[in-house]
Amino acid sequence: MKGIIYITLIIGLLSSCKGNNTVFKGEIIEHNYNNVLTEKLTGEPFRTECIGFTDIYVKRNYMLFFSRFEDRPLLVVCDKHTGQIIFKEILQKGRGPNEYFLASFMGFSQNSSDTEVWMETNAMRKIICLNLDKSLSQGKPIIEYEFNTSVSGKTGAIIASRIDNENMLYVAISLKENNVNLLHYNTKGSSLDTIGRLFNTRINFTDVSATYSYHPAHPYYITGMLFFNCIYFYSINASQKSFAVCVSGNIPSHGQIKNTSLEQRKQYYLSSFSTDNFICLLYNDNNKRFLHLLNWDGSIKKVLELDYPINTISYDESEKTVYGIQWNNETVYRYKLPI
Repeated sequence: MKGIIYITLIIGLLSSCKGNNTVFKGEIIEHNYNNVLTEKLTGEPFRTECIGFTDIYVKRNYMLFFSRFEDRPLLVVCDKHTGQIIFKEILQKGRGPNEYFLASFMGFSQNSSDTEVWMETNAMRKIICLNLDKSLSQGKPIIEYEFNTSVSGKTGAIIASRIDNENMLYVAISLKENNVNLLHYNTKGSSLDTIGRLFNTRINFTDVSATYSYHPAHPYYITGMLFFNCIYFYSINASQKSFAVCVSGNIPSHGQIKNTSLEQRKQYYLSSFSTDNFICLLYNDNNKRFLHLLNWDGSIKKVLELDYPINTISYDESEKTVYGIQWNNETVYRYKLPI
């Protein structure tokens, strides 16, 4: 799962589903979600000792809570079953050696039997790989890898994933090239190479936000746009074509968004996660929340209406359960997926 990433960019987006595609690579596929039968899901409040957190991620027996607030720990680990805190301050907050001012989740990976957590520390423009199992057993943060994201003008990393023991992929903003790049990093040789750019054109300046997700079994990075009702499948494999899925109606033009204040813009995709079998995006429609489940070819699998206006989601694949946080009442809800 990946929550909303706020990116300061300018993008000349599409005026409609059938308009000329000047930004996204590949064709625009239209799927009208309004014609799909919607199932309703009832959430179950989950009690936890953690409060005041903005993002939640679930892996194995752990629940990870991230916070963007200065008076909260950066990362707290809880027991998935009891909600009790296991490790309260796994990352020390600060600006000194071995301290972190701000951390945002980028992805999980598995190295042998250990779970790794990839994070970006924005203040230092670094990506770190935390070995979660070793950190919990030793009672201190065990950082497997750490490297600078500002190399060659790349900054603002979004999502990271491991290919094998020596190689990883990550997506980052490039201020020099005015685009969002897919990069390859070799942890052994510390080499960083650009594989491709997500967009067709140089991206000039405005506020564009999106939620990103990725699964290593499939050749796409998934981008759910916040202010534009579409989902972008960016291909990382030369044999597969990139494409975008328009969910309903017309995609607003860049001019429409530019002339609308941030408070008045309609918001669409808020959070997402990907599995081997499907993609799930949290969709906002007039403050009602839906889960849009897609197959990897972009076709619709299910549309599920939620009973609480949650803001971010994560998925426990072992229990087929979605966890979500509702920010205004600091409550975690669980939803069993009917799949």
